[in-house]
Amino acid sequence: MPSYDTVDTSNNNGIMTVANWRSMKKYGVKAMIAKLSEGTYFTDQTAKPSIRNAIKSGLHVNGYHFARFTTVTGAKAEAQMAARSALKAGLGKNSVIVLDFEAANSGWNQNSKIVKAWINEVHRMGYPKTDVYTMGSWINSVPLNNSGRGGWVANYPYNPSEFKLYTGYNGWQWTSSMHFPGCYGTFDVSQMYS
Repeated sequence: MPSYDTVDTSNNNGIMTVANWRSMKKYGVKAMIAKLSEGTYFTDQTAKPSIRNAIKSGLHVNGYHFARFTTVTGAKAEAQMAARSALKAGLGKNSVIVLDFEAANSGWNQNSKIVKAWINEVHRMGYPKTDVYTMGSWINSVPLNNSGRGGWVANYPYNPSEFKLYTGYNGWQWTSSMHFPGCYGTFDVSQMYS
């Protein structure tokens, strides 16, 4: 099986406790990525306590923003939302803020403009580490590797043990239905390459 390096969580998982994170660590989880925000209208209230508990458990912590923008102006507004939400959630400036880009595919040219605008604005807001997440079917429509190694790609094969996909990117999210003992519900799990 691919490794269980990183788990991403959101309000769908509720507040993750220290016990939850310690249970996941037994399976090799080293890092978490908490949903921070979506569009310009939603801040995930579970991020702050989940991040705090992950830090207490010794995990690396990061955050993600679910994109709804289709224009440069919208990208900048959502980047500001993501950075403000990261700060409120207690995410340190050394953490990565990931752009979850999977809601609207406007083609390579437009996607390149708007993704770059989001990244530049997050950097301007004081978070210098960013990455872009998308699904495997969009990797030719979304800029993932513009500044060296980058990108985090989702692709859920029926039998993931037969694959080691997207090794040229930062990571491969290989399931969205992992269950960990001592934790409620299912989780997205990724094998990270950097």
